[in-house]
Amino acid sequence: MSLITVRNGYETTDGLAARENLHRAFSAGGQNFRAWELQCLKWVIERSKIVVDVAAGRGSFWTNALTQRSIEWRKKTLIACDVSPAMTQVLAGLAPNRLLAVRCSMDDLPFKSESIDLLICHSALHYSTDPLQAINGFLKALSANGHVSIVVSGIGNMQELHDFFELGRYGVDLSERPLMRFNEVQMDALVQSISFPIEVATKVVWDSALRIDEAPPVVEYFASHPEVSAAKMFLEIRRDLLHRLNERLRADGSISVRRRQCHYLISR
Repeated sequence: MSLITVRNGYETTDGLAARENLHRAFSAGGQNFRAWELQCLKWVIERSKIVVDVAAGRGSFWTNALTQRSIEWRKKTLIACDVSPAMTQVLAGLAPNRLLAVRCSMDDLPFKSESIDLLICHSALHYSTDPLQAINGFLKALSANGHVSIVVSGIGNMQELHDFFELGRYGVDLSERPLMRFNEVQMDALVQSISFPIEVATKVVWDSALRIDEAPPVVEYFASHPEVSAAKMFLEIRRDLLHRLNERLRADGSISVRRRQCHYLISR
């Protein structure tokens, strides 16, 4: 499998709220994504003493997870990492007495070998310069019976919205986004290339559909993409996208969008 070099992720927190707001509207079986990802991990968290979250962004996983009083968080060492100074600053303010914020890249972790019980990398592996090398680094850091938890986008994730955006011919190619170039297909293939002897304990899919009947959340979602916000015609793109979406909604009433996420729990 040939690996590709991808651009860096978000350097600041700008725009992430718009993306998270739209994502938050999706649910499957009455369960939103944050509840689902924690459910996939709860039993592992309960047995882990040292938990590290890499490329943690604004700490959305922890904002939800630390509200779960059934987990004895005070008995655990919790570390959230990100390469961005802005993200690290946000992480440091989430739970100062419970969650330690560390600035580092997922491609060059500062932790000793066999020191981590659970390493989390959710919705971020696509920003690695070499995902295979990154996973091998994760596994090297695991303690005996430790686990790596990875979430990647599934096949067709948010495809309806991206197809609609591309029909505008704005000169912004979102197909080259790291998130679009590394997903479930690449992850399935990559697992076969890992140098460590591993067991893929579980692969669980969260498949959700949402009928969107308002244009602004979708416009803000695309405006938050760095490739869009950096475009010379950004304001024109935004206005045209809003116009086209309103026209589509007047004609059809809503747009049906699918969101698919895949959780991989890997142990050595």
